[in-house]
Amino acid sequence: MDYMRQEGCQLAVESAEFWESRVKWNEGSQRYDIHGVMGPDEDHHNVTNNVYTNVIAGYNLYFSEFASCICRKVLNLQEYEVVEKWSQIARQLTLLHDSEHDYHPQFEGYERGTAIKQADVVLLGFPLQYPMDETTKKNNLHYYSEVTREDGPAMTWSMHVVGHLDIQEVNEAAQNFKRSYDNYIRRPFMVWSEVTEGFVGAGNFITGAGGFLQGVINGYAGVRLHQDSMTIEHPRLPPGVTSLTINRISYLGSTFRISLQDTFALFTVTQTNLSKPLLFTLNDQEVDGEIQITPNDILVIKPKSFDFEDCALPSNIIGGTKSLQLASNIILITAFSTIVINSLM
Repeated sequence: MDYMRQEGCQLAVESAEFWESRVKWNEGSQRYDIHGVMGPDEDHHNVTNNVYTNVIAGYNLYFSEFASCICRKVLNLQEYEVVEKWSQIARQLTLLHDSEHDYHPQFEGYERGTAIKQADVVLLGFPLQYPMDETTKKNNLHYYSEVTREDGPAMTWSMHVVGHLDIQEVNEAAQNFKRSYDNYIRRPFMVWSEVTEGFVGAGNFITGAGGFLQGVINGYAGVRLHQDSMTIEHPRLPPGVTSLTINRISYLGSTFRISLQDTFALFTVTQTNLSKPLLFTLNDQEVDGEIQITPNDILVIKPKSFDFEDCALPSNIIGGTKSLQLASNIILITAFSTIVINSLM
């Protein structure tokens, strides 16, 4: 709330106004299009309806409408008004989906088989955690794995690690985990390069190192943030590792430790924020104390109450038909959730 009062409210409003200025109404599809963008795949620019960009815009618009209520009604900042139009725009954004191949084309006019530089649509699975049919998620990952350039940057394969783990493809995840660092680390200081040996790219590429950590923390350890909760999903050890401990995870003022062993992970509460009590459920059963989580389990951690008065969390539905029999989906945003990894051992 302090952050929202100081700068978050302004950021929420002005970023939503930006996206409002960028959408164009399409009479034919009765949806909003976004023209002239470059998504994460830097090989393709000035495209229309990049799927990643449209989802991000939807996240932004929904969050900003929710934030406008927080800023006016909870923080009582009179310079802000409660806005109700941004969610309407978000709901009517175009979301491309090819029903024949059950996957998301990267942008309007994308031709199957066209090579891409790096992860783009794959990022809908993680970090965006965009809800979709399991078959669509799998088809996105499998298809774009085949057309991603071999000399692409290191962090792409880390996102593929998380994607394969999400659909229980452990062997494929292990291959991409090794791929995410094996040919990118440079001697003598063992720092990441942007590209593999033989290609020219940025040195000391901390984005690659960050992607590697996401593969460990969010992939193998299964730590995920959602709109109203944090989860530990299907934790398992990375390949070749005998044990792994994440010493400090902070969520809503409480802190936890996760220790991964051969067949299970041990979740321990190390400090409790009494002003924000949390509820822990393992496979829908309430639990407490030290919690043992197997690769088949999901631990959900959520606050017992929300302090947003009558400001409702958004329903976050976007998508509509555009050229290809498109499916509507639900967006989850990670509003007001913070995770800090202080050390990884």
